[in-house]
Amino acid sequence: PMLALLASAGLPVDPVVSLIHNVTKDEAMSSEHHWQMYTGTHDLSKRLEVRKWRGKRTVDFWGSPDCNRVHGRRASGKAPLHPAQPTVHLWTQQLFRSVPLALVPGSFETHGIPVDRYQVDLHGFANTSGVPSNSCYNQFGPSGVANLTAPMDGVPLFVSLPGFCGGDSTLATPFPNFTCNPAYMPSFEYDQVTGLLLRANLGLQYNVKLVGLPGIGEWQTQDPVVFPVFRLEQT
Repeated sequence: PMLALLASAGLPVDPVVSLIHNVTKDEAMSSEHHWQMYTGTHDLSKRLEVRKWRGKRTVDFWGSPDCNRVHGRRASGKAPLHPAQPTVHLWTQQLFRSVPLALVPGSFETHGIPVDRYQVDLHGFANTSGVPSNSCYNQFGPSGVANLTAPMDGVPLFVSLPGFCGGDSTLATPFPNFTCNPAYMPSFEYDQVTGLLLRANLGLQYNVKLVGLPGIGEWQTQDPVVFPVFRLEQT
């Protein structure tokens, strides 16, 4: 029955499976775009847990070995035949790190199928005042934005939830038309038996930090601001 379950999920029954998405043959051979995950053959709790990303078990962007460790699951599934955990971690290439998801209390269904619903845990976007351990991710600014300056080679790119949801109120102050709509909060609904993802709402907002530039007109006195550039929404 377990082999049938894995087959129904489109996974081979080997202990580890490598996935390559939309890359050329040369890129595939370089292993730079690999997602290597456990199938759960020997331990169902590890199904779809990421073992390597781009052929590596660690990255070198962050300030501690634990924060650089590649760990967490793909968003496409959680452990089958296991009770829902209060928190699960996803490895996300959009943020170059693992982020926590929190189980939403209550009973939910998708197309009549009982599901476990998870939402992004705001602790993952908190600054060091709220979560001191986030110092390894350079979270020294306002809460509500993930600092990607390090993996972006110094480009001041910051990712937030749409409308700065869950962030410090100062982030949205310069943009009076910006509002946080809870409907756009990233969420994931998993079948309670198979662990397969049945519905997802993934929204992220990409921002850049603007600061004053000496000698350039009005920009000389520009107060630092996290400026929204574009928003990605996927369901």
